[in-house]
Amino acid sequence: MDEALWARRPEWAESPPLTLGAADGRQCTHLVVVVAHPDDETLVVGGLIHDAAAAGVAVTVVVLTDGEASHPDSPTHSPSDLRRLRRAEVAEALATLAPHAHLVRPALPDGGLMRNFHEIVGLVGGVLDETATDSALVVSTWRFDGHPDHEAVGAAVAQVCAERGVRHLEAPLWLWAWQDAAAVPWSELLLHPLSRSTQGVKREALAAHTSQVGPLSAAPGDEALLSAEVLAHFARPWESFVERGAASFDEMYAAGDDPWGFDSSWYEERKRALTLASLPERRLGRVLEIGPGTGLLTVALAERADDVLAIDVSAQALERVEDRLWSAGLADHVELRRGHVAYDWPEGEFDLILVSEVGYFLSSSECDVLLASARDHLSASGTLCLVHWLHPIEGWPLDGHAVHDRALALSGLERVVQHVETDLRIDVVRRPGLPSVAQAEGRC
Repeated sequence: MDEALWARRPEWAESPPLTLGAADGRQCTHLVVVVAHPDDETLVVGGLIHDAAAAGVAVTVVVLTDGEASHPDSPTHSPSDLRRLRRAEVAEALATLAPHAHLVRPALPDGGLMRNFHEIVGLVGGVLDETATDSALVVSTWRFDGHPDHEAVGAAVAQVCAERGVRHLEAPLWLWAWQDAAAVPWSELLLHPLSRSTQGVKREALAAHTSQVGPLSAAPGDEALLSAEVLAHFARPWESFVERGAASFDEMYAAGDDPWGFDSSWYEERKRALTLASLPERRLGRVLEIGPGTGLLTVALAERADDVLAIDVSAQALERVEDRLWSAGLADHVELRRGHVAYDWPEGEFDLILVSEVGYFLSSSECDVLLASARDHLSASGTLCLVHWLHPIEGWPLDGHAVHDRALALSGLERVVQHVETDLRIDVVRRPGLPSVAQAEGRC
């Protein structure tokens, strides 16, 4: 979207200013910035880095990759050349923004951060171990930015900060170039105004990234990656940060035993019955349940399955599932695991993979990874079942139809059951050529 169109958006006037503070309003003494590539730090956080350092705040910048994959078709620069060049560029840029900042460069593979999710979690945790976390502010790229590396960084940092109670801001980058105003979480946006002096320092720092703002050579494949149109988004007299206002899943479960009314709702009870009736096999074999909630459906699955693996990002949710399984006498063949399936898919094949009310809490990239992993880990006669709410999901990029349509677009699977009504949608997909329920019983 053109910057002139962004500039005319009325929502900017309603976005409050960023307060440079830590969690619970405490004074910030350490700014930690975590980004995927050299130049990310300058584009989206450069002004804040400079202003924080000028105010006496300690600054640590973690640049996870060396950006060696920026020009894959370059005839003049190999990945090793680009690595050396871009390491020098980010060092020069940071020296301009904050001369005393600490630069951390673990050299993870450019373009592969989704596969290094847990390593990022460990790295960020290690950095925070060396700071006073109760007075730290952490900034990362945005977890819904549209670039897989940026999204992996945002999700990993969000997990670390949620576990430690550290304030976390996310900085959109490619949102401004690739998406439109409907994708912006305006109600969660904070603006950091930049003085003319800070804008000048930021321009100088950005100019240090010569491999990105200019061509490597005149040869095809060596073009500048950051065009004038893209750079215009980062010449604004402010920087934009997202601070998610919604409580984390752990916080919601901590606030009550049944935050969504799973136990008392007729809608939820009926949805579980519809889901179970949609499964084509009476005996379910090995089951993977993604997002078990409070475990009501987990119990029903365990009654029909040989083994169940239930994965959730929320430790609080898994505690409730465990209690329910012990009460039902079914805990012996159910494994509970905390994790994010887009980055930590379990090994082995499954006869049933259930994705219920989870897909729209993921970015588009994460959702695609989850669905492709599900397809690739189905047994020969396995079933993938998706169940999602169809009403609007505020503050998240996908909705129920979008999740299901992405699943139906996967090659190698065909839909065998669909149920759609005003509130919910159920799709069951399997590999082509498997018999229907009646055919399997010899009824036709």
